[in-house]
Amino acid sequence: MRWCDLDLAAGTWKIHRSFEQVGRELKIRPCKNAASRRVINLGPALVAHLKEHKAAQATRLLAQGRRVKLEDLVFDDGAGNAVSSNTVSANWGKALNRLDCTPRVKFHSLRHLHASLAIAAGVDVLSLSRRLGHADVKTTIDIYGHLIPSTDIGAANAVDAMLAGGGRASPPPSA
Repeated sequence: MRWCDLDLAAGTWKIHRSFEQVGRELKIRPCKNAASRRVINLGPALVAHLKEHKAAQATRLLAQGRRVKLEDLVFDDGAGNAVSSNTVSANWGKALNRLDCTPRVKFHSLRHLHASLAIAAGVDVLSLSRRLGHADVKTTIDIYGHLIPSTDIGAANAVDAMLAGGGRASPPPSA
């Protein structure tokens, strides 16, 4: 991500490109499909962390004789350059070692962790699908459906209430 992709005042991230490691070079590519191009909201804690990170990056780059620009990468190698996916994975492994973290979670698994936590928090599958950039909600259900709790009793009660109440139902209980 680049700083121009973030709107820290609004707490949003505009995702419209991806980075791909090709040999030793990092290529910038447009997202795979229209659903992949999206704007997602960021939580207040993450926004605060990104503001602190930007200030630290600005101080570091200023010491090197340059200012942070909107086109600059949010996460760089310390000198403003892109970081290879191999380096990210290696640094992630080192961080897990320092924290004595088990089980060993791969960096990409953080995406799955995010989705799992969202489901556990009751985020609906359509919103999650859009957040993940899936082209079809079926993809989200196929991958994460086993984590979605059954609300069948809520559905039964809602239909029962509709029939008994002449078309007015109270909202189903949350999972």
